[in-house]
Amino acid sequence: MSELVQLSKETKLMCDTIESMIQDVRKNCKNAKTAVSLEFTELRKSLEKREHELINAIEAKGRGEIDGLEQHHRTLKKTLDDISKVKEESNRMLRVFDIQDFDEIQKLVKQELSKNSR
Repeated sequence: MSELVQLSKETKLMCDTIESMIQDVRKNCKNAKTAVSLEFTELRKSLEKREHELINAIEAKGRGEIDGLEQHHRTLKKTLDDISKVKEESNRMLRVFDIQDFDEIQKLVKQELSKNSR
């Protein structure tokens, strides 16, 4: 009978030890879950911050490109205006010389160039 009592005490001690180990594992799991959750929260915040930085950089670059395109557009418009003025002046000169046919002018220019190149 004393062996049974001793065995019972040892069994109870083992059960208490196992229960304590289970509690430790639960506590460690809860701590690990909290740590992982905090880490994911920090990672998410970091990614959101980086996303906003990238969006701002892309928007700034886009604005710069738009500004560049607007400047290019103004330059092209000025060039077209200059061409239009030259065309008007050419037409005025054609009327002065009473030459209406542009092909005729090209022929005359080619003739003059061929005379000068000989």
